[in-house]
Amino acid sequence: WTISHDGGKIDCAVNSGASPNVIENISVPSSDSVVGLVANTGIAACIGPGDYQNTSVAALTGVQVHAMLVAPVNCGGSVCGVLSAVNPLGGGVFAPGDLETIQWKAYLLGLVLADVCKDCAAQ
Repeated sequence: WTISHDGGKIDCAVNSGASPNVIENISVPSSDSVVGLVANTGIAACIGPGDYQNTSVAALTGVQVHAMLVAPVNCGGSVCGVLSAVNPLGGGVFAPGDLETIQWKAYLLGLVLADVCKDCAAQ
């Protein structure tokens, strides 16, 4: 997920799961979504059954979310996006170690993006 220029919404950038053609064209409000909360606070989150989540993605895909992990991606000292993993309804909840795993992957992604941006600026 990437943060819009005005910070008001979070846009899906890449999806490796179901319905990529739908999900990669979705935006959710920064002030009313878990990915927006993580983008605005820089704090990772693990959302389980019964926790609040914005339902706009589920409405467009027909897939109900059972559990979600979300971690901020930092690039150059600030949050530039959000990495998330979702288990659909019928899937399991995430274990405590899973939050650490997605945070590590978000950290590595931030390093890669910073390196790419550095290379682009040099050209």
